[in-house]
Amino acid sequence: MGSAPEVSTTADDPAATRGGYGTAPAAEAPKPRPSAPVAQRPAPAPVPAAAAASEKTAIAKRETPIWTYVGVGVIFGASLIGIYQLVGLLAH
Repeated sequence: MGSAPEVSTTADDPAATRGGYGTAPAAEAPKPRPSAPVAQRPAPAPVPAAAAASEKTAIAKRETPIWTYVGVGVIFGASLIGIYQLVGLLAH
């Protein structure tokens, strides 16, 4: 019977599976990144109660009600109809 197909060694290379621009050619091995120590961020300072209360009021904004948009749309539409009627009146 037939022998097993030959397996390519590029399957073990992680650069060989990346697609898109900027991939290293198959002849070049990707350069290992130097491992740098991870700097830990300092814990945030506690916020005074007065500042925390003002942040809550700034975050909780009131949204514009739908009736405002409806009113603006009706006024804008009526204005357009009025302009259309005025142009039609002046044209004849």
